[in-house]
Amino acid sequence: MKRKLLMNAIGGISDSHIGEFAEVKPQKKGAVVWMLFVSVAACLALLLISISVINNYVNTPEGSVSAIPYVKINDMVYIIDSNYPNTTTNELSDEYIVIGKVERNPSSNKSQEKDNGDAIGCKVGDEIFQSPDLPNEIYVYTTLFSSSGEYRYVRFICKE
Repeated sequence: MKRKLLMNAIGGISDSHIGEFAEVKPQKKGAVVWMLFVSVAACLALLLISISVINNYVNTPEGSVSAIPYVKINDMVYIIDSNYPNTTTNELSDEYIVIGKVERNPSSNKSQEKDNGDAIGCKVGDEIFQSPDLPNEIYVYTTLFSSSGEYRYVRFICKE
C-alpha cells in the first residue's frame, strides 16, 4: 500500500524512471565482508605504526647518538647504564673522586682499538668520577642527552 501511495505522490516523474528505481536491489554480501575486512586491516596497520612511532619517541633519549655511549678509562670499557635516564644525578657523594677526563671521541669504527680516555657520546674534557668501593661503575659529568645543555652525572657500568 505504501508503494502505491508513494508513486501517486511523486506524480510528475516518468513511469520508466519510477519502475527502474522502485525495486531496491539488495547489496551483495561479498562486498560488505570485503569492505569490513579492508577497514579492519587499515585500522590495525595504523595502530601498529602509531605504537611503533610512539615507542621510539618515548624511549629515545633527546640528542641520541648513533653508537652506544661508552667510556674507556684505566683499561676498562664502561657503557651507559641500561636503566638510563633513571641513573643520572645532579650530585655525587664525597667518596667519588676524579679518575680522568674524556680525551678524545674516536670514530665509531668497531675495528679501531679503544684507548684510555676514549668516549663516544661524551665531550672531550668531561670529567670521569669513580668510587674506590665501586670499581664496576663510573659517573661522567656531561651534557649527554640533555636537551637544555645542563650538566649532570650520568652512570656508566663496566662492560663484562
